[in-house]
Amino acid sequence: MSPVVAIRKCTSYARYEVEKAVHRLFHDSGGIEQHIRPGMSVLIKPNLLAPRKREEAVNTDPAVVRAVLKEVLRTGAKAVIGDSPGLGKAVKNADRCGIGAVAAEFGVPIIEFRDSIVVGKTREGGFPLELAREALEAEVIINLPKLKTHAQMLMTLGVKNLFGCVVGKRKLQWHFKAGVNREAFARMLVEIYAALKPALTLIDGIVGMEGNGPGSGTPKPFGILAASTDAIALDTVIMTLMGMKPSRLATIRAAGGINAGETSLKKIEVRGDSMESLRIPDLEVPQSSDLEWPLPGFLRKILKSSFTAYPEPDPKQCNLCRICLEACPQQVIFVEKEQLAINTRRCIRCFCCQELCPRGAMKTRQGWLLKRLQK
Repeated sequence: MSPVVAIRKCTSYARYEVEKAVHRLFHDSGGIEQHIRPGMSVLIKPNLLAPRKREEAVNTDPAVVRAVLKEVLRTGAKAVIGDSPGLGKAVKNADRCGIGAVAAEFGVPIIEFRDSIVVGKTREGGFPLELAREALEAEVIINLPKLKTHAQMLMTLGVKNLFGCVVGKRKLQWHFKAGVNREAFARMLVEIYAALKPALTLIDGIVGMEGNGPGSGTPKPFGILAASTDAIALDTVIMTLMGMKPSRLATIRAAGGINAGETSLKKIEVRGDSMESLRIPDLEVPQSSDLEWPLPGFLRKILKSSFTAYPEPDPKQCNLCRICLEACPQQVIFVEKEQLAINTRRCIRCFCCQELCPRGAMKTRQGWLLKRLQK
C-alpha cells in the first residue's frame, strides 16, 4: 500500500487558518483516531533548536503546535511537549518563541529529555544507539519539524528533527563518530527514525528558512503545511516541491539503503492541494553545500581545499560568548588574540558552531573552485 503525504497551502499563522489546515492534514492522513485513543501518552516533538524569537523562524511556530495540541487533546489523550535542544533548554526556548504560552494555555507540560536508553547498536560502526527515555516511553510521537536549510545536511526536515531525541551533549558524540562522513551521519539519523517510528510527522513550512540554516539563515515564506505517517516519503515530497532531486538529501539516500521508508515519488500518494500549486522556487541553499562529483580518490584529496566549505568567524559580529567552543565536537575552535580561530585541518564540517551561534557570527568560507562552480 502506497504511503500518503498530505499537503495543504497555508500562507498565514492566523489561528483559524492553521487549525483548518492541520485538521485537514490529519483527515487526509487517515484521521487522528487511527493513531491516538483516550488516555494514551503522546509526545509532541517540535524543533526547539535555540532561544530565538518567533519571527526568526528558527523553531516550530507556536500556532502549529497549538493546532496539533487541539487535535490530540480532543481525543482524550495525555500530551507533553519535549525536546533536547542544541542550545539552551527546552522550557526556555519554548518560552522565547511562544510555545511556552501555548503549553500553559492547555495545561500541557514541557519536558527536557534527560535520560538515555540504549536500544541497540548502529549499523555504522556498531556504536550504542542511545535515545531519550521520554521519547521511547511515549505511546505515540508526533514529530513537528520546521522546514529549513541545514549547513551540514542541506535540509532539515522530518527525519533530521528526531536528532533532538538524542540527549544533551551525546549529540556532539554522534557528530564526532561520524566525522566528515555525511553519509555515515545520515545513516545514523535514519536509524533514530526507525527506532522511534513517529505516528505522524507534520512539517511547518508556512515560513521556513533558506541560506545558512538551521539557525543563521533567512526566514522565507513557503506557504505550506504537510504531513505523513512516513517521514521519508514526506521528505521526498518536500524535496521535490523545492525543485531538488530527493536523492540530494543524504537521509533519503540512507533510508533507501535499509528500506526505512518510501523514497520513490511514483509510489507515494499525495493528497490535499496539488503539488504544482505549492512549488517552492529559487531556494537559496547553504554555501556549505558540497558538489557531488565522481572524482578519483587521489584527485579529490588534492582538490579538497578548493571545493570544500568551512565555518569562518566574523570578528565584527562575534562577542566571544564561546558557545561555539562548547558546541564543537572536535574542539577545534579557540580564542587567539581576542578573536576566534578554527583549525580547519581537523574541522569535520558539521557546522554545529554555525547552527548554534546566537548572533549569526559564524559565516562560511568556500574554496575557490566551489565558489566559482556554485555561481
